[in-house]
Amino acid sequence: MLAGDASCWTRVKNPLHRHARGRRRVELGKQCLLAEAMDRSALQRRLAETEEQIANGERQIVQQRKLVAELEDDGREAAHAKYLLAGLELLQSARRDSRKWLLEQLKA
Repeated sequence: MLAGDASCWTRVKNPLHRHARGRRRVELGKQCLLAEAMDRSALQRRLAETEEQIANGERQIVQQRKLVAELEDDGREAAHAKYLLAGLELLQSARRDSRKWLLEQLKA
């Protein structure tokens, strides 16, 4: 996960944070990467979970696009539905980035 330098470091300062254990900070210019120290089997499990989330996300996006189209066809307000669709698409992009990172880690 890439984030601004201060925000990603702050997130793991709290040792009770559920994702804090096993992470280390890697500097990348003004950004940092929080990487879990994971063995190959853990990476594979995470990849399988991510693939499932991507598949579910695609179904949600298709459903939301249909809803937007139905609302617009009926002449009803679709702004909120479009906003939710944009959020789903943004989340899906982050999931794809995670999958790419996991695949790179498994190749290394």
